[in-house]
Amino acid sequence: MHSSLALRIPPLILLSITLVILWLLPQWAIVGDDNSVFLGWISAGLSVLAIFFVGSAVIQFRWQQTTVDPRHPESSVHLVTEGVYKLSRNPMYVGFVLFILAFGVWLNTWALLVITPLFVIYLNRFQIVPEELWLQDKFGQAYQAYCQRVRRWL
Repeated sequence: MHSSLALRIPPLILLSITLVILWLLPQWAIVGDDNSVFLGWISAGLSVLAIFFVGSAVIQFRWQQTTVDPRHPESSVHLVTEGVYKLSRNPMYVGFVLFILAFGVWLNTWALLVITPLFVIYLNRFQIVPEELWLQDKFGQAYQAYCQRVRRWL
């Protein structure tokens, strides 16, 4: 199969690195300080959405008794297509992007407009594409049909 997938940075580690980088970058304010409560509410809303996507995805994987660890795709025993997986083929990664946006809004920084697309580009190239190749090999036509019904992100 596609063993090179195991050589990639685990997405949760990548998320952590991305959040640290966002924290360390110079903070160019999106809006003035008088809107911090408003930004806090937006950040909280994005965080709730992120928790929904990640939590729902993990629950679906657990119900299907398959692995959530993308470093070991050979441990996957079921193609998960129910619940939040009807909205996105990668709801955990959607949740990760929402966490980045929530954190960037909370920091009140324009840097999120650079960091977020870089995160998505990296995930697409070095995580999602290898996963999709592996899923195609393992689940064949069922995976192709799923890809035709559900978008990669949203």
